[in-house]
Formats: sequence, structure tokens, C-alpha cells
Amino acid sequence: MASYADWNQALIDYFTRGVANGERVYLSVDDDVLNRIGRKFNSLTYGDWRKDFCLAVRQELNVSTQLGTGDRIDLTKISTASFRHPPRCVAFLGITVLAAYDMASDTNASVDERNYYRRFRAALDLTTSEFNAPKGMISTRRIEPILWNRWSNWLQDHNFVPTALQGSSVTTRYIGYAISQSILRKADKEKIYKLVQEQGLVNNRNIDSWISYLRNNIQNLTPHLRALLAGTDDEQRLDVIRKAIQDTLDDQEASRFDNPPKVKPTYIRGESSDTLNLISPITEVDNTAYHHIKAEIYRTEDLFSSEYPNFYLHLRQKSGLDLSKIEIDSTPIPLQKSDLEGWYLPIFEHPIRPEELSLGKDYDLIRSSSHFMFDRLILARQDFWVLTPDPECLGSGIYASSFGRPALVQPFILLCRRQLIEIVEQLQNEQLLRFNNHVEAFENNSDWVEFQQCKILSEDWEGVNLGIEGNELRRALQPNNDVSISLIGGLWVPHLRSWLTDDVPTLTIFSSLVDRAEVMITNLSSVGQPVNRIVRTNTPINNIFERDRIVNVGKYEIQVTCGRKSSIKSVKLIDWKDLGIREPLRRQTLQIVNCNINGSHIRVMGN
Repeated sequence: MASYADWNQALIDYFTRGVANGERVYLSVDDDVLNRIGRKFNSLTYGDWRKDFCLAVRQELNVSTQLGTGDRIDLTKISTASFRHPPRCVAFLGITVLAAYDMASDTNASVDERNYYRRFRAALDLTTSEFNAPKGMISTRRIEPILWNRWSNWLQDHNFVPTALQGSSVTTRYIGYAISQSILRKADKEKIYKLVQEQGLVNNRNIDSWISYLRNNIQNLTPHLRALLAGTDDEQRLDVIRKAIQDTLDDQEASRFDNPPKVKPTYIRGESSDTLNLISPITEVDNTAYHHIKAEIYRTEDLFSSEYPNFYLHLRQKSGLDLSKIEIDSTPIPLQKSDLEGWYLPIFEHPIRPEELSLGKDYDLIRSSSHFMFDRLILARQDFWVLTPDPECLGSGIYASSFGRPALVQPFILLCRRQLIEIVEQLQNEQLLRFNNHVEAFENNSDWVEFQQCKILSEDWEGVNLGIEGNELRRALQPNNDVSISLIGGLWVPHLRSWLTDDVPTLTIFSSLVDRAEVMITNLSSVGQPVNRIVRTNTPINNIFERDRIVNVGKYEIQVTCGRKSSIKSVKLIDWKDLGIREPLRRQTLQIVNCNINGSHIRVMGN
């Protein structure tokens, strides 16, 4: 059985691996997460990964029960702090979140200490006739804030944004930390899948279509889920909810093909030859689970070799999974982690052909023992792809469908089939969209075109009728009335995701709501008052960092507020001495006649 330390490290990896710097981290532990992590251990003991996890935590806490005093847990070992190692309390915090996940969400009244601690005690196999925290958690100073702060500090030290919050009322003060981490509870997941399945939307891989449908049927959702979808004015939190819903539907769909692991008990002879003693179950893991990884599109240009752009498959890193050894189409193509946090390098060895884009394509993935759930890389058949610039480096000239929705007046590229040209031109005639021109996307192929230098001009799309063919395009382009932060220019160091202090970036706040926004810049590396400014939206601000003397090495958080909408972005400034010589992730070679040029090396090829 996996130990407490194994689960503790696995949870840290799961919730932080593949997460971009500056993004929020929710320790949203639930049954699906434990099943995904458990498959990597390949050592199931009690027929259920949840049971294995809870038992490992119980053993680490040295649970004891004494007559008259009730249950006691010992938090000594997990409370020790080390600056060199990750916090040891994460698995324990995970089981507190698991209790919040288990809470029924049919009524708001269910979110209270009695209900919470009953489920927390059940997870640890403690006495459930009591409805308060077990001894060991209650002392002169409650332990929960200390442990959650330790986890939050570790996240900040590693360029992530912590999200655990104390409860807002007396009855939820301490359980609020765990509740704030549980994005979707069990009842929420069951309700989502039931609704989507009833409408036949399971095979629709567009998460925005799912979100739109759930919002339109919000009266049929649980109170907790209604609050999540109706009250989300924060784009980053909405992204977390999108991902949670996507994972829920993916897990439910995968479970249709997933046979549960078979547990075969093993016996040895007892002292009497007529008796058998059970020693331990042996798990036969059934590796028939089916899942898929959705491919995005990554676009580059090489003006030296072709007037046409190149398109490549682009993969997001899966939470907690290292997919670096996957092979495609029976040909070994290792996936290398990109400087862009949360993504692999595009698969440059396999340029996408126009027929693959038109018909869609399934690519075989060679399974490995620890990642057997995934055996398909799917390039979906779509009539268009919205390609936005790298959000961390807008001037790089790189566009991808991986980088999210286009913000108001931010440039993007629309790659679409020729049949949509009239619809896109209609958007321009309605003054909702502007583009420079459209050109052929592939050589010797007239089915795909690119609309270049596109910009969304207005958020008012009411009354625009694009017909059946244009509905999906409208959903993809119509603004969400959000607010976004853009940093462009300056001396950018891609692999460190940082700017040099000698040349900081230009800040632009994009918003369709107001013409002014409040900006608060906080130095996370030192103690001091945040800098607050009122700035114009949709206008580059060249000197906000220098004017406020934010030119010191350190980590900063930019928070922008426009009415009820807000957005957060992290910025890291470094000094020249922080730079070092680094091997390139991938060597680019330019061939001219019989010469291969790689950086300063020129190799003349023989006949």
C-alpha cells in the first residue's frame, strides 16, 4: 500500500505539475482525483483508492481511542516545517477537502460543522456519533489555519497563487478552508453528467457549449453549482470551474470503458493444515480503461522556407501525469516540456496536413504502465480554429488555439473553412469584428483560409443572426464581458518566465465594461503597502512600473478590478546575474543548398 509520504508528494505533483506560473491552485481532492493518482501506484490494497488513501492518512496520524475521551489524532509529524522540502501536511489537508466534497449539496443548510465533521470522521474511520473536530485538532490554537498557511506559503514560493480562505461565519471559520477548495462536490458531478447525457452532449468536446447549456438550465442544478456558475465574475476562477467540469465529463465518459480492478485474495496455511489465513489481497489492475487527450493547434511562420504558415499538434500537460514517453502512430516522438508552463512543445516532427484538419484525426498513443488511461490523441474535426497569441509573450509571433479566447481589441487569427467566409465578412459588416484580409492557409489547398489581424470590436452581439453554421463561431468569438491583463515588450526571459529589471513590460488592461480600471500591484517578495492606481482601459501604459519604482528584483501580483469583474496576473523581475547558459530545448536547423546551419555552426553535407 502506498504510504502517507507517497500520497502527500503525489497530491503536490498532481495539483501543481503543468500549472502555469501565476495561476491559482485549488487542492480539490475527490474520488476521481484519488483514482487518477492511485493508478500510478499500481499497488491497490483494499479494492478502492479512496480507502487506501484514507487508511494511509489514518496511520500517519496515529489515531487512538480512549474510553470517555473519544478519538485523538496526532498531528506532530505532519506539522513539522522544512524550508527545503514540500510541506508534509498536504495529504491531511486533502482529506479535509474530501470531507467537504462528500457533503450533500441539496440544501445550503448542509454546509455546517456538524455535517462536515461527521464526514471528516467517517473518512478517517473515527467515531461518527460525535459532531466536532477530534482531539489533536483542538487546542489553545486551532491547527487548521497554521497548516493551510504553510501550504499557501509553499505555493507562493513556487510562483503559484494560493486560494484557501477562512470561512466567513463563526460556524464555518475553520472548515471554510476545506470548503473553498472543493470546486465540484459529488452531487454536483452527478447532476452535471445526468443533464449533459440527457441532452446528448457527451460527445460534444466544446467545454464552452457545456457551460452555456448548464447556465441556461441553471434552475435544475444544485445550489452550490448554481452559485458557482451564476456568481463567477473572475475569469481565472471560471477557468478552474471549466476544467473541473471538463474533467468530470471526461472521467464519466472514460468510466464506460473502464472495468474496475479485480482483487484476488491470497491465503497461506495456518497452524492447522485445515485452516487458511488471509494475508493480503493481490490486485490485478485491468488496463482496459479508455480515454483521450485533446490536441490543440500551434501556428508558426518561417518566411525563409515558405510563404505559408505551419501548423502543429499542441498538448496541454495533464494534471499529475507525466506524458513525456508517449509515442504517436507507432513512431517514437517524445513529448518535451515547454518553457510555457503547463504545455508540451508542439510536435514539430508532424506538421498537420490540410486533410487531417478537414476530417479530424485520431493518433494512436502507445500505452505505458503508469499512464494506461490514455490511448488516443484526438484532433477534432472543426470548421474553424481561433488562434490567439502567447499570453506571456504577445510579441513572439506565435499563435495557438491553446491560449484561450480572444479578448476585446486583442489581435488573433481565425483559421476556418472557406464555407465560413461570408459569415466572417458579415461580422465585419456588423462592426463586431475587424480583419485585414484573408489568405490561403495551405499550399495547393483551397478549403482552408486565414483571417489575419482579427480584432473583436464590440461586446454587443444581441440580435445578430449568423444562421446554424455560424452559431459555433459566435459562441467562440462573442466576448464574455471580462477583463484581461496584457504585458508586452521589455526584456523577456522565456524559460524563467521573467522580465529583466532593466526593461520592464508595458501594461494594458483590456475591458469592454468601463474606460477606467483600478490596478493594485503587490510585492510578494517583501513586506509593504500595495501600489494602487486608476488607469485607462484598452490603452498601453508604458511607465507604470518605473513611475511607481517597481524595478526591484522580486515577485509581484497585479490585480485589476473593473466593477464586479477582476483579474490577477503574476510578474517576476530578475537581474542579469540570474541568467545562465542553457541548452536549447530543441535545435533549429536551416538548410541552404548543401549546408545545414545551426546557430553559429555550419555543416557542409557531402554528395
